[in-house]
Amino acid sequence: LRRYGVVFRQSFGTAETFELSAPVEHIDWFLSHSWRTAGWLKTVALLSRSNAAAAFAVWVGALAVGYSIMFIFPDTFEWQVVNAYVGGAGESEKLRFDLCAPLTYLVLLGVLAFGQELRPKRLTKTCFLDKCCIHQTDEDKKRKGIEQLGGFLSRSEKMVILWQPEYLTRLWCVYELAAFSFLKLQVPNSIDLIPLKLPVMVLTFLTLHIVASTLSMLLMPITLYSKWFCDFLTEQDALPS
Repeated sequence: LRRYGVVFRQSFGTAETFELSAPVEHIDWFLSHSWRTAGWLKTVALLSRSNAAAAFAVWVGALAVGYSIMFIFPDTFEWQVVNAYVGGAGESEKLRFDLCAPLTYLVLLGVLAFGQELRPKRLTKTCFLDKCCIHQTDEDKKRKGIEQLGGFLSRSEKMVILWQPEYLTRLWCVYELAAFSFLKLQVPNSIDLIPLKLPVMVLTFLTLHIVASTLSMLLMPITLYSKWFCDFLTEQDALPS
């Protein structure tokens, strides 16, 4: 996930990508995926899978702290704007905007994007990624790595499938899934399937919700709380039925 998943942008590997790997006794995640799938989808899915719980916890905590501060110090996180008309002509009051929610949403996005960089090393996950863990330029090392694929699978605690419809059309993907299912037949919850478009959809809808809520709040002085709208309502009330 370093540099926003640069390792997923191209399917071919080099000696430099192999140097990203290191010998371990245990593998937390075996990443099973198709290189035909867009790399940015995999990056977003893995960022969500790795950081969503921490991001949600930090977001809730930031909201609690923010609204607690607002309750104690009412002017905090608020932006004063023009007079808002609340009745007939000449009746107005100051309207204030609550900026706590959009600001804490930026905190949530920040933890989602950079949470893995902030996590202590002892809490980081080890994972198997084919282009990094099997040498791609030295044919002899590549052959030996492929021959040991069963060993990688047996040492993996969980298989994380980065799912797209083309996944089961790839022979290597089917082989990895079948072999891991056989090896971990008695191990519950050992396969984690992530539909790659689901995190993107959730983040998109959440972002649209925050943007729409913020815009509606910003537009209130010229819509619901504007003089022309209040005058319009007054005129409607004055019309005979």
